[in-house]
Amino acid sequence: MDALANAVSVEIPRSLLEEHATGEYQSKLVDLQMKGVLPPEQLAKLATPEMLGKFITAQRGMLEDQIRAALAMDAICEAEGISVTEAEIDAEVRQAQSDFEDAESDYDPVKLREQATLFLRNGKALELLRDAVSIDTSFA
Repeated sequence: MDALANAVSVEIPRSLLEEHATGEYQSKLVDLQMKGVLPPEQLAKLATPEMLGKFITAQRGMLEDQIRAALAMDAICEAEGISVTEAEIDAEVRQAQSDFEDAESDYDPVKLREQATLFLRNGKALELLRDAVSIDTSFA
């Protein structure tokens, strides 16, 4: 993913950075809550605009790299005609819904479907890259 991010030279608009950061921050909070590490009252203290701002400041480089890698993945998927089937998406969504329900966490079904589609599509693109790239380790 680092190599993909480094292959894309583009200035990341603030709005895109904030949107991506919000998703990443919320995902981290939900993950901690699902693992039982973060009680609801602590979640409320962390889920504030101020804490999100601190997250963006502290993780800006990583967030920008993630966006650049995502742009590269989109370009690969487009160039290679990579897509996912409705059945694949449905199966991924069902699994994620089950995980959320087990953790008694709320989720947005529309956003969940979008994330499942992106996850599956990027997985196929990474598989294509792994199959196409060979690394010569004989010199090591």
